[in-house]
Amino acid sequence: MTTTALRAWERRYDVLSPARSAGGQRLYTDADVVRVRQVRRLVESGWTVAAAAQRARADVGADIGDRAATEPPPAHLPPRATIIDALSAVDPFVVLAAYDAARALLRAQTVHDVGTALQHFVEQVGGNVGPAALQSGDVLPVDLSFGATAPVLPRAPAGTMARMRLEMVLPLLVEDAREVAHRLGTVTETTLST
Repeated sequence: MTTTALRAWERRYDVLSPARSAGGQRLYTDADVVRVRQVRRLVESGWTVAAAAQRARADVGADIGDRAATEPPPAHLPPRATIIDALSAVDPFVVLAAYDAARALLRAQTVHDVGTALQHFVEQVGGNVGPAALQSGDVLPVDLSFGATAPVLPRAPAGTMARMRLEMVLPLLVEDAREVAHRLGTVTETTLST
């Protein structure tokens, strides 16, 4: 099963509800794995993904106790709430910097603007950015260019306040930035094809 398909099932059909690590990686439960396997079996036997997902949510919820079978799946927290929760443990300076970055993402007109907003955030909290070709132990493995330019990676020395700030907040901003970049890319492709 591809990661693209897993993310689509998570987003469209609520098959998965992974928690996130501090680095932004998805953490799947045993119930998530059982649901994915059940959806795959049902789809292979002719069910639509939507119907299979609904059935798996109900069946796995009753069997594993992950969700009650009669209870509708919980709505995902909006990204803003997730960012606010993460920022509550951070100093006010970082909250303001993240707020500025989120506003810049809302105003972005191009994918390049999205990358620029994140790069500015990195610099505001004490990190710096540079080309991916310059690898070191200070690099965080996240391309901030989103394909608009050559890859650009954030950097901050391990153990510094800047590094801690980036590891705590940047994954959440990157997730929102990817969504904005995707929408801007889709709009651009649609505009070009008409």
